Amino acid sequence: MTWAWLNGRLVDASAPALLVTEPGFTIGDGVFTTTVIEDGVPFALGRNLARLIRHAGRIGLPVPDEAELRVGVRQLLDADGVTSGRLRIAVTPTTLLVSTAPPLNYGPTSITVTLPWQRNEHSPLTGVKSLSFGEASVAQRYFRPLGADEGVLANTAGEVCEGVTSNLFVVLHGRLRTPPLASGCLDGVTREIVRERVQVDETPIPLASLGDVEAAFWASATRKVQPIGRLDGRVLTTTHPLIAEAAAAIAGYRED
Repeated sequence: MTWAWLNGRLVDASAPALLVTEPGFTIGDGVFTTTVIEDGVPFALGRNLARLIRHAGRIGLPVPDEAELRVGVRQLLDADGVTSGRLRIAVTPTTLLVSTAPPLNYGPTSITVTLPWQRNEHSPLTGVKSLSFGEASVAQRYFRPLGADEGVLANTAGEVCEGVTSNLFVVLHGRLRTPPLASGCLDGVTREIVRERVQVDETPIPLASLGDVEAAFWASATRKVQPIGRLDGRVLTTTHPLIAEAAAAIAGYRED
C-alpha cells in the first residue's frame, strides 16, 4: 500500500496524516466497510457503499456522498495499481478514509469455537459495522490460541447471533438457516447476496442446537463462503450441497 485517499485527496500511506484528536482513533467513533479486490475490482462495491452510508446515518455521523467515495476508490486503485487485496473505507465525524491492504489468507475450511460472551441485540450499535472493535479484538485473542479462526457469538436471548467478523449459516434438519437481523447480527453484504440467490430460512437458532447442525459456513467479503470443518471440536461435512450452492452464488455474483 503506497497511497491512501483522505478527505478528497491522495496521501502517502506511510506518512502521518490524521490528527491525534481524530475521534475514529481516540474513541472508535465511526463506521467502516471492507471488501476484497479481485482483478482490480472491489467485490460488491455498490452494496458496501450503501451499507456504509446507511450505518453512518444510523449513528448520527455525517452521511458521505456515494459519488465522492466512488471517485476516491477509483483514484486510489489507479494510483496504487492494486489488483488483489482488501479495500477499506472508513467514516468518522471528521474524516473519510479509503485504504488498501494485502489479502487475508484464510484456509479452505474454518475451525470454529463458541465464545463465552454475548452480543447485546439491544445496543445502539447493534448491527452497525463500527470502528469500536474492542470486543472483536478480545474475542480473537481468545480463540486464536485454541487453534480457531472464528467464533460463534450468542445474543442475550440465548440465540445464535453471528461470528466475530462473519455471518453464520447452518444446515439444520436439512434446511439452510441464518439468524435474522433482530438477533443483533450485522447486515452482511455477502449474507445478503446468499439470501437473494439461495433458499434460506431467516429464523432464530437456539445456541443449544449447534450440536445438531449437519453443516455450516461463514459468509463475509473476505471469506466469501467458507465451510466450517470443525465446530467446538466436532467434525462437520464441508461438502454439503447447500454449501456448494451458496459458494456458487457468490462466485457468480457480478454487480450491475
